Amino acid sequence: ADGQFGVADIPALVSRLQKDGILSDVQLERLSKNGITVPSTTTPTKQSLQDFLDDEIKSLAKKSPNNPLINTLVDAKSVLTNMDDAQSPVLAQKATKVLSQLTDYLNSEPPLTDAQKQQWQGLKSMMQLASSMGAHQSASGQLSSYLALAKR
Repeated sequence: ADGQFGVADIPALVSRLQKDGILSDVQLERLSKNGITVPSTTTPTKQSLQDFLDDEIKSLAKKSPNNPLINTLVDAKSVLTNMDDAQSPVLAQKATKVLSQLTDYLNSEPPLTDAQKQQWQGLKSMMQLASSMGAHQSASGQLSSYLALAKR
């Protein structure tokens, strides 16, 4: 609930969400095809994604205060902080926007260490997860609204 997620926590979180019925098997399969996998045998970093975001925002602010990636990271931090409301369509939209911007950034192949790549991929995975959870809730909400109208 406090948003202190680490890269190593993502597979367990996804597994729990699937076990609790929040994520369907189809969503789980789609997420796994998009990069959410069980960590390899390499030792994952212990830095939380919140701390990683704080460090990256500070670093970018020093180097290039007008860098648009700063806003993306601030939005990502907001999504992580509000994961207790992850089924919100508004949060899902923000996560989808951040996911798109992170994908563009990572596709530009910035010079990153292996540890940094792992953190960036973890952040991207969390945004995928948040956008999927909100989309699932939105679809359920639409179905509920439709069923309510059908009863009239």
